Order: sequence, then C-alpha cells, then structure tokens
Amino acid sequence: NILLNIYLIFIYLIMSDIITYELLGDINENDKHYRIIIKNLDKFLIHFYNFFARKGFYCILFENIVNLLILGFIIFFIIFLSSFINYDILYKNYNLPSAISFDLNNLSNTIILFTFMSLLLWIRQFILLIYETIIYLKIKKFYNEQLEINENNIETIPWNIVMHKLCCLSNIHYSTNNPSPLEITNRIMRDR
Repeated sequence: NILLNIYLIFIYLIMSDIITYELLGDINENDKHYRIIIKNLDKFLIHFYNFFARKGFYCILFENIVNLLILGFIIFFIIFLSSFINYDILYKNYNLPSAISFDLNNLSNTIILFTFMSLLLWIRQFILLIYETIIYLKIKKFYNEQLEINENNIETIPWNIVMHKLCCLSNIHYSTNNPSPLEITNRIMRDR
C-alpha cells in the first residue's frame, strides 16, 4: 500500500502541471509575452495561499528539510533507546557507556518491522519534499514575474493586496471564468 502511494506520488509529480506558460509570438528577454494557463484552479489557489501563509519558498523549503531531519532523528532515537541500551546493566551500574551495545542481534522482529515502516515513511516524506519544492518553485516564479512580489516583500505584504494583484492579471487563462476575490477565498477555504 505504501509502495503504491509512492508510485502514485511519482506519477502525480511527473504529470502535475498546475501552471503552464504558453508563449505568444516572439519574445524578448525584457518582455513577458506569454499567457498563463491554470489547469486546476482549486489546487493552484491552495498552493498560492500556502506560499503566502508560509512566507515564501525558502521558508517552506527550510521547514520541510527540518521536518525531515527531525523525523529521521526521532526514528533513530527510538531504535537506539529500544535496541542498543541494555537497561539491566544501566540500572545495576548506573553507567550509560557500559550499557550501550551496538549489537544488531539485539534487534527484535518488532523493531525490524518498525524500522522498515519508518524508513518507508521517511522516503515518502522525502518524495513529498521534492514534490513540494517543484510546485512551490512554480508558485515562486508566478509571484515574482506576474505579481512582482519577491521573497523579501512576501513577509510584509497584506493578503488583500496579493489577492487584488491576482484578480487584476490579464494574461491568465483559468479553466473557469476569472474568479472574484470572494470565489478565490471560497475555493481556498474549501480545502481547510
């Protein structure tokens, strides 16, 4: 089941283009003559708002990497405490270095199963980190090029200005009609 989830995430990662840029005629490096096609408006708006709420790409990336490292540390620490410390010696001598033994023969079947399941969970989180990095790079490009909001400004700009800039864009093609601020808010809140 977990391997199927990992496979589906890979397929979704390869096939997911919530934002597509379509060139319109000849372009210069200074001009931005392309139309933006948003295929799944709900998904785009959720990622768009999360990018704003989580304060930009670098904050999101740092948060995801730290969460992955914390998960790895917790898994290692649980395995270490449950398998590599002889508690009889520890309680008898009160000497931790003499109670630590890195003998892999001490691993029970339950710990091996826990290690395997935890490793699958860690791999899943790593794949999700890659997926979110790709998605939020596209959202970052959208914020920078279309809304002209960079990483420094995202921490101080209010949401109503971001939404106003989004509603005023003329080169976006949605799968539905151009949404109003109320519809944007409703679509974002549907996921919450």
